[in-house]
Amino acid sequence: MESQDELAYQLNNAIPLSQSLQIIINDIETYMLETNKNITIVHLKGIIDHVHLEEIVNVGFVPISLTLYTQYDLLDFKNNILIAHFIEKLSIDEQDWWFNDNIKNSHDNSNPNWSYHNRFIYGNLNGWKEFTRKSPLAFPLLLYFKDQLYSSNRPKTDMSIFRQVTSVMYDPESIQQIYINLDLYTVTVLTDKKIKSNAIPVTRYAAGMSKGLFYINNEENTFCGTFFYYEPESITYLAYNTVRIYRNKFQAMEELYNEFKINKTVPSPLIRSLIIKGGNYQMVKDYYDGSESLPDDMKMTINEYFHPYDDDIGLPEYEDEVASLSQRKFYIGYKSGLYGLEDIYDQDLCNIASKHGIDIIILTHMIGRHQVVTEVLDTRIRQESLSNLLYPSKFID
Repeated sequence: MESQDELAYQLNNAIPLSQSLQIIINDIETYMLETNKNITIVHLKGIIDHVHLEEIVNVGFVPISLTLYTQYDLLDFKNNILIAHFIEKLSIDEQDWWFNDNIKNSHDNSNPNWSYHNRFIYGNLNGWKEFTRKSPLAFPLLLYFKDQLYSSNRPKTDMSIFRQVTSVMYDPESIQQIYINLDLYTVTVLTDKKIKSNAIPVTRYAAGMSKGLFYINNEENTFCGTFFYYEPESITYLAYNTVRIYRNKFQAMEELYNEFKINKTVPSPLIRSLIIKGGNYQMVKDYYDGSESLPDDMKMTINEYFHPYDDDIGLPEYEDEVASLSQRKFYIGYKSGLYGLEDIYDQDLCNIASKHGIDIIILTHMIGRHQVVTEVLDTRIRQESLSNLLYPSKFID
């Protein structure tokens, strides 16, 4: 057994734990599942309360999609709740309102502690950089290495994972920015082929682009299109000739149907919202109706959200409690049920645009899991899309 002090010493000095190491942190037994040079996976089981959880996180263990069994509920402590708890520092009462998972009761030390059985990961900086180069999971970097994030809170990456021998380079001193609006710009750059190219700053990770057109390599000829995030701080650009800009996929579909005289009706996302259930139907309706009650960044206070969108909040017994809570704005895009709702349009949208020679579609207000994002859909085949990524010809600090 390793003492807590000895473990803390190892963690603080970024020494990977051994394959067979068993340790105790505040009477919580842990054992190893897997190790490598920069990342250590710890399987932790036993009795744990929120104080233990915070102590473990504070010394470097990152929980990955915690599942917590309580006398009240099965709580799925996914990334959005972890960020609310550890990064945004929402109080237990605020979390209770936002997530409706009996979190308040579960955190009450007078109640039985959580019975826990899941994974934690410990990694040094190189380990987490490698991890996030392949996946946009930013939670570990938000906790420990914020300098490794863009202002958007996405992990910094030079996208070398997609760089090829034949990749085109550009001269950093040739960049000319063209602002489409306050939040979006494209550029013209001079490439090493002496060609002036239109381009847009982007980033992409090997796994995950919302819930859209990510596919495994052996499926890459089955689907149309490649998604990127628009990332204004990226030094990697995506070159294009033709472009369309829309607010979201539903608007893009309606306008493309109209532009190219397609005699079909775009399936309403409201119908899908009813079919899959979950989320908030009234909010989904307001979103597509363009209601001014929903801000562009989808951040609302508890009062702003629950008064128009929760049937119970109007009851007198809730008013005092709502008034007593901090009215900090919180991102409600995921809670609303809008996240992933438009994925049904991906293939039609890409195929229509590709057929009519549109290289990229910029979607300026897509609902992400943690924030509203701008996505860039490249309608060209995968290899052509990657060959149009432009990399700087010299180091940019």
